[in-house]
Amino acid sequence: MYPGWFSKRSLQILIYLSLILIVLLLLQQLRPVLSAIFSIIKGAFLPFIVSIIIAYLLNPLVNILHQKGFSRLTAVLFIYIVSILGIVLLFIQYIPDFIVQLKEFAEQVPELMKSLENGINTYYQNRDIFPESVQFGIEASLYRVEEGITESISNFLSYLGNSLPKIMAFIVVPFVVFYMLKDLQVLENFIITLFPKKYRREMLKLFRNIDEALGNYVRGQITVCVVVGVLSYIGYRIIDIKYPLLLALLVAITNIIPYLGPIIGAAPALFIAATVSPVMIIKVLVVNIIVQQLEGNVISPQIIGKKLHLHPLSIIFVLLLGGQIAGLFGLIFAVPILAVGKVVTQHVVSYYMQKKE
Repeated sequence: MYPGWFSKRSLQILIYLSLILIVLLLLQQLRPVLSAIFSIIKGAFLPFIVSIIIAYLLNPLVNILHQKGFSRLTAVLFIYIVSILGIVLLFIQYIPDFIVQLKEFAEQVPELMKSLENGINTYYQNRDIFPESVQFGIEASLYRVEEGITESISNFLSYLGNSLPKIMAFIVVPFVVFYMLKDLQVLENFIITLFPKKYRREMLKLFRNIDEALGNYVRGQITVCVVVGVLSYIGYRIIDIKYPLLLALLVAITNIIPYLGPIIGAAPALFIAATVSPVMIIKVLVVNIIVQQLEGNVISPQIIGKKLHLHPLSIIFVLLLGGQIAGLFGLIFAVPILAVGKVVTQHVVSYYMQKKE
């Protein structure tokens, strides 16, 4: 037994904080090694990460059909057929409109660049009306924007040059997902047999708790991105900006990146708005601010926050740490890793507390 002031909850918090400190010290020492390893394996493992995400989205449906009496093979085949039909219907319904907007945007890129160039030339023709400090700030900002655009184009062209092997790697995704869904129980049983018999029940419980936490995060994050995309599309249609479907899709995709995602997603809309009028820029800002406020204060807390039971400060901390260690990928995977770490910590503490009692 423990003194009255030292409760089970206090011990959990103490161990949790100690483990975080130990992990931080280890990561700080191993950062060069981890960065090198991550750069090597991320290309090979990315298709498997995508497969795991898709499997988490589809597994609840497979379980429901399996409980109804279907074999897992039949359930998986049924879901594949329905998913393919659904994707085909979405393509028929929305892809023509998307292609038209993408084509129009590509055709108007020269005009947009010309409008931007005219705006810059107008500034330089009238630069003397600004104080010298303001001139310096504006010109420094323009230089950074130009440098950023040049770097982005260079990176994009480089990515296109190396994209064929990556595309080929993603061909395996449907097959990996199929076997993950069909043989999930077999894989689970195999992993459990690797542990001594006296620990198998606890390990099975741990794996299922981790599975639940990751499943909640993946399904919740996808749902949030879809809702944000729909709200952005509605907002862009209301303010009548060009290419609303294309711009809303960019917002939905980039929303998966914490903090930076909303900025990246709003940038193309702001660029187009800048070629229309200052009023359109304000309208685009208002739409994105409203959507992000709803996402941060209503949508994400309701869909993700309540399921993972993670404190906002811990999320901010691991996002900063993940960004430092692995950049963009660190930002994306920091929260699910934290969720898994919390489950493991709680499980270990609970197990040893029960043994002592």
